[in-house]
Amino acid sequence: MEAGLAELEPWREQLADRLAELRDARGAVGAAANAALQGGIDDETAAEVERVLERLEAALRARVALSQD
Repeated sequence: MEAGLAELEPWREQLADRLAELRDARGAVGAAANAALQGGIDDETAAEVERVLERLEAALRARVALSQD
């Protein structure tokens, strides 16, 4: 998560809304990572992590599209 946010930082003006959404998800992702280390996560938590990952992937694709302009 942190590496993805760092990768997107140079495009913070163009991707402000996406970055804000991803920053807001940091807590949930961090909690899920800690829970996984403690023995596992439930289906709801796994679905939330998957949703955030999909949003991160979309932001990275948008960054590529912006860099081609």
